[in-house]
Amino acid sequence: MLILFDHSTPAPLRGFLAEHAVVEALERGWQNLANGDLLNAAEAEGFEVLITADKNIRYQQDLTKRKIAILELGTPQWPVLRQHVDKVISALKRSRPAATSRSPFLEWAEIAGEPDRSCGAAVAASDLLPLGIGIFLIVLILYAMIFSYR
Repeated sequence: MLILFDHSTPAPLRGFLAEHAVVEALERGWQNLANGDLLNAAEAEGFEVLITADKNIRYQQDLTKRKIAILELGTPQWPVLRQHVDKVISALKRSRPAATSRSPFLEWAEIAGEPDRSCGAAVAASDLLPLGIGIFLIVLILYAMIFSYR
């Protein structure tokens, strides 16, 4: 499968897609193309899938007649996405041209195995747990410091 990474797709993902031909937009000089122009160029060159973390492409473009499938990542952050590489691979196996599928998108909710979030949250609650614990510890330390000086 011929896959195009746009500028928002984490480059390390490429190493996990060795069975596919992966090209970054930068390699083609397409890094500055607007979404419509990028989709036109990709389709003209025979790309089958565009992988992007751009959440606006679906609202900016009429995708109903597009030949290219679009895999929308919920985050461009590699540390988060790395945990779901198997889901990305699985989504690619199910991808088909947008014109023949119910929706041209394979969404983050599907990739992460999470229920759809109307707010567009890309990080699962379990990913935020270490952050919450860290904030709690900082507050606890500050509280202890304040009251130890009294």
